[in-house]
Amino acid sequence: MLLLACTVSHAQRLSVESFIETTDQDAILPGTRETDPSDGKTAMALIKVQTTERSFIFETRYGNCKVVQKVGEFWVYVPRDVPRLAIRHPRYGSCEDYDLPTGPTKSGTTYRMTLRISGGRHVDINSNPAGAELFIDGEAAGKAPVRNLFLPSGQRHLRAQAMHDRFELDTTLVITDGNLMSIDLQLQDISGLMGRVEVTAADNAEIIFRGQKRGEGSWYTDELREGTYELLTARPNCDTAHTTFRVERGKLTRVTANPPVPHTGYLNIFMRTRAVTITETNHKAYDLAQPLVPVGRYHFTFSRKGYYPEEHEYNVRRGETVNDTIRLTPISYVKPDALYFGLGYTLSSLSGITGTIGGVFHSHDLSLSYTIGLASSSNVYAYDANDLLQSGLTYKMNTLAIRYGYQVGLLPRLGFTPQVGYMRQQLTGSLLPDIGGVKYGDGATASCLTVGVKILAVPLHHAYVFLSPEYAVTLSKDADFESVAKAGDFSVGGFNLTAGILVNF
Repeated sequence: MLLLACTVSHAQRLSVESFIETTDQDAILPGTRETDPSDGKTAMALIKVQTTERSFIFETRYGNCKVVQKVGEFWVYVPRDVPRLAIRHPRYGSCEDYDLPTGPTKSGTTYRMTLRISGGRHVDINSNPAGAELFIDGEAAGKAPVRNLFLPSGQRHLRAQAMHDRFELDTTLVITDGNLMSIDLQLQDISGLMGRVEVTAADNAEIIFRGQKRGEGSWYTDELREGTYELLTARPNCDTAHTTFRVERGKLTRVTANPPVPHTGYLNIFMRTRAVTITETNHKAYDLAQPLVPVGRYHFTFSRKGYYPEEHEYNVRRGETVNDTIRLTPISYVKPDALYFGLGYTLSSLSGITGTIGGVFHSHDLSLSYTIGLASSSNVYAYDANDLLQSGLTYKMNTLAIRYGYQVGLLPRLGFTPQVGYMRQQLTGSLLPDIGGVKYGDGATASCLTVGVKILAVPLHHAYVFLSPEYAVTLSKDADFESVAKAGDFSVGGFNLTAGILVNF
């Protein structure tokens, strides 16, 4: 085999051991063939570079160089007519302008290159127990067995750990130039040096040890060798906290980890309504006097008896200030929109029980009422033209009324409604038992225009106590109605007062 060296500086250890043209067909076979991007037709040349190392860079001055990493080798595709190749490695140096000994590359031809790294040797490393994690000069080198690992000449520090660190070995390797060397490591059982550790972290913080997440809120292990260690605790929107602890062989060490430090902002809430109860749905502590709070989203409910509750949400970001002013609105128990019905007593010249039904829409009040007369008039006697007694009666008066008004809330539990309406009164006569006769004036009617006010007090949420003074102006009346009213000593229209209870919904 022909040995061809690169022209490199003394500090570099990279060279080409051989370069030959082969009869392999990979450069032209479907699946491994690559075409020159410059024309899209011509098959590129393929150089198979044999090496167990990684991180090589291959370049030509003619561009269009494609590199594919394979097991134990690189496949380097180059255009035809390339006379030289540049080979570089971050640790082992470079071969700049390496002249291909077979001449410029030919289209569709496969070549084989073998690289050699001097100033060290390749090693195979085995371990007992098997599968030990290897660290050479502080860098991870994989798990044993490791094959064809190149180590530079000189003293190399090797550390091996196996079976959850219960077996270990620290040693120094002296590497010289030469052929492949096999190294067998006999790890030491250090179980007697192990201690147990129990870690707790507040608020289910993540526990990170040696770069790996071990748990949330708690972690237990019996696999730590005596010594001093450090762990981290982390949570979203927090600065990571460090905790140092010491493990003693054969003992249990309980560690309370330092909590992560929350990122903070300011939440200033100014209350214009006193004695308000503040509830935070996300269960985050908040004090009006201490506006510095951890970042996050806060959802508050502000409530006070007799006021409408309010819900507000705030998103506090790191280093920012959120301001808000809260003024609760008193509850108006005098509802601007409701249906109602009720019962009352109407005090008038002929009093009675009054039933009412109505509704309020945007404070416009429309109601219908009917009063059943209970009080009786004075005795009324009817005579003929010869002054002979014809009959004797007493009268009661039933009233149907419709009213319109506009409701005004004075206080949360007090309101009034000025109103106008139309009233129709009707008489019912009852004969005196000792006289009898004709029911003179029975069914006589009168109509009135009414003006008044309905005063509302609200002792309960869905109940009104009302007082409604009213004055009725007579519009029309039957002749019998007027004569009976005079004889029975009661008025047509006039002042009346209704008091009672309304239920709204």
